[in-house]
Amino acid sequence: MVGEVTHGGAGGDAGRGEVSTPSLIGRDDELARLSRVLTTTPALVLVEGEAGVGKTRLLDEFLSSSASAAHSTLSAVCPPLREPCTLGPIVDAVLGAGVGTLADLRLSGLAGALRPLFPEWAADLPPALEPAEDASVSRHRVLRALAELLDRLGVNLLVVDDAQWSDDATREFLLFLADRDGQGPSLVVAYRPEDLVGDPWLLRLSGRLRPHRARLRLVLDPLDQSETAALASSMLAGQHVSDEFAQHLHARTEGVPLAVEELVRLMARRGDLVRRGQSWKRLALDQIVVPPTVRDTVLEHASRLSACAQAVLRAAAVAADPIAERLLLSISTLAPTDFNAGLAEAAAHRLLHQRDGRRVSFRHVLAGRAIYDAVAEPERRVLHERAGHVLESVVPRACPADLVGVGR
Repeated sequence: MVGEVTHGGAGGDAGRGEVSTPSLIGRDDELARLSRVLTTTPALVLVEGEAGVGKTRLLDEFLSSSASAAHSTLSAVCPPLREPCTLGPIVDAVLGAGVGTLADLRLSGLAGALRPLFPEWAADLPPALEPAEDASVSRHRVLRALAELLDRLGVNLLVVDDAQWSDDATREFLLFLADRDGQGPSLVVAYRPEDLVGDPWLLRLSGRLRPHRARLRLVLDPLDQSETAALASSMLAGQHVSDEFAQHLHARTEGVPLAVEELVRLMARRGDLVRRGQSWKRLALDQIVVPPTVRDTVLEHASRLSACAQAVLRAAAVAADPIAERLLLSISTLAPTDFNAGLAEAAAHRLLHQRDGRRVSFRHVLAGRAIYDAVAEPERRVLHERAGHVLESVVPRACPADLVGVGR
């Protein structure tokens, strides 16, 4: 019925949190390019994008498509361990692939170097090799033996997700495979560039272009407002979402798909959505609530930064954004050198954004709120008092642009 209003909290689908699995939105071109380059083997594909932008979803979509049927794929995921295990992602992927009898693989004696990595195969692997005098020789043996194992398994596509958390040996193995003569497997490596700032490994990998190997770099950007609306609609039975709702979602998430999905789910569970006719709208709520998944992602990322960068983040979260750099410096109480280093680090890691050379803001509203909520109450009070004093001292001579957004 036209004009019917369904409140999420009054029995509507959204109120029960029953939203659909989102469709893949805004990635048709990237998916087509990925499928096309992998028809020419071998290839090196780098998939780059910030946390939550959809790298894993893109890979999953490809691996479930008909285009992947021509590949014998090994998929590895690097977990965010504080001390990554040596070659752990590759070992776990091989064990998860359900390898049958090793005897059928006809491994050479070199495979004896794999005994420390696969103790469950001790009865079937060749004898351990004689110890090498040089540690680099031992490492090279392992890389060669692991490459031989993939060859014998028929793997022609190795996918490594979350490579920013990979251990040094796994990175060396990818470099080794990328630089091999002959065919070898195609490589698809997905990573967060903000977690590899200044890391020479990525430059070494991206610079590997053997004459026989095609190369593609896919940079996944956040969705625009229309794509954000389409993503939300796909979660709400394909029904239209209002322009106001789409603008609200995009303003708070900057179009990062994970943030959009989690915010729609959270609003649905809280009953913050209403349906009028065939269109979804939001209730007029001003409170910013951060979905737990987004919160945890932001806080995990921030925890890896230096103490100076974290201090800048806390000051920016309490001050609100945008704020003039000179005011943020005063709120943080850091020495100018430490402040500049912390600000540069937070910006390089895509948590803060430096606007027009004068003002600072969080790139995503939800990220700023996640940092704010994590600040201990005593420190938050101190920072608020400090922000108030800074404002009082500059109000007579500050231009309006300096003060936009300062204070909560």
